[in-house]
Amino acid sequence: MHNRITESKRFTVDGYTITFTAGVKRDQAVVVFGVMTGLDAVPVFTLEKNWRNLEEAERYVRKVTVIAAEKLLAHYQENYRAMTEKINHVFTRPTSGFIAPDANAGRYPARGRK
Repeated sequence: MHNRITESKRFTVDGYTITFTAGVKRDQAVVVFGVMTGLDAVPVFTLEKNWRNLEEAERYVRKVTVIAAEKLLAHYQENYRAMTEKINHVFTRPTSGFIAPDANAGRYPARGRK
């Protein structure tokens, strides 16, 4: 079997797009829970859960409701949002100057020099 998506559902909650996707990944049935973050460096945050079989995973996605989407968003905001915002900041900020350009070579000691 190849990796494939077989069922998907999308909700909008408080301006966030929340997705539930069933499929096969590495020959294992999975459901992928996604939150579109709106961040430049981390546009989508996903959590993945293995399922016993593809039929059950698809059934879960077909039956999922906006209540589950609200719970997933709350879980993301409570447990992962601060981390994803920090990661986004690191990858989108201008250069920090930590690595000295040649023009400033005298101001920064070389590695290993005391």
